[in-house]
Amino acid sequence: MKKLITAAAMAATFVAAGCATPAVQLTPTLDTLQAFRTATIPPMGLGEFGLAPGRPPGMDRSLLVRADSLRPPNGGSFAQFLKETLQTEMTAAGRFDPASTVVISGQLTVSEISTMSVPNAALGARFQVRRSGVLVFDKELVVRDSWQYQFIGAIAIPEAQERYTALYSKLVRTLVTDADFRLAVAAK
Repeated sequence: MKKLITAAAMAATFVAAGCATPAVQLTPTLDTLQAFRTATIPPMGLGEFGLAPGRPPGMDRSLLVRADSLRPPNGGSFAQFLKETLQTEMTAAGRFDPASTVVISGQLTVSEISTMSVPNAALGARFQVRRSGVLVFDKELVVRDSWQYQFIGAIAIPEAQERYTALYSKLVRTLVTDADFRLAVAAK
């Protein structure tokens, strides 16, 4: 009987895991809010965000997490999700101004999840900042996370998805705390 229950539980896990899960929209994070507020960063606008040249188009639309797939929220792209996360964080910090002459754009360069022996996730983007149309910042930033392996898919899949999604705020915070970025956007 115990083997039957275990087999049924495993089958239910595989069936439940076989669907597409949208990434959860993030709320502003306290750490990123503080990073914005402690820096001399003027209000900025946002330009185009898309997939970096030469990257496979699928990496912007879906990530395989065992038998499940993680998709960007609202049917968009991961690059647009990065833009939305940046806008959410900037707005919360009072640093978003669509009419600003300082504009951030970005290209998604890394988007990965693995739940194998050493579960990990990575997210990267090449950010560019233009001031009155002049390029003043161009740099790729990558953030990573790793965690303890879980055999059971019902635990491993949601954890991997949550860890990957949290990298969006972490990447924004990495941008905001980057010394070159701060120098490039400082009021002149």
